[in-house]
Amino acid sequence: MKTKRVAVDAASQVLAALHTLTFPGDAAPAWREDGLAWITYDGEDPVAFLYAEPITDELWYFSRVGVMPAARGQGLQGKLMALMERALAGTAVVSTTYENPASANRFVARRWKTYIPAYRWGAAGTIYWYKDLRCSKPSR
Repeated sequence: MKTKRVAVDAASQVLAALHTLTFPGDAAPAWREDGLAWITYDGEDPVAFLYAEPITDELWYFSRVGVMPAARGQGLQGKLMALMERALAGTAVVSTTYENPASANRFVARRWKTYIPAYRWGAAGTIYWYKDLRCSKPSR
């Protein structure tokens, strides 16, 4: 498998298709051109993606990471998160999980911390995550 960082505007259709297949019934984010995205391919087939977007110059929102069911269990979520963390070194990043213990466990394994935001934008049961990449090397 090979992972590529992609221009969000050029890859928006592939990102949208992967999102639909990995998050059935959820609305896709508005793919912002100033966001960052990676796509993992198994041969020619896209099997996973990650998308993050800036909130400010120093704070990013890690919006989505999705892995096709047939590609799960191979550590792709963690690999994509590591790429994002390296790319966003010097910033802080927030994210959420909802009713997804496997994903929440990956955040814990990658040393993200939970927090309670002043404004809770997620549904009841949402877990809010934060990682400060300003003063430490990203974990592997």
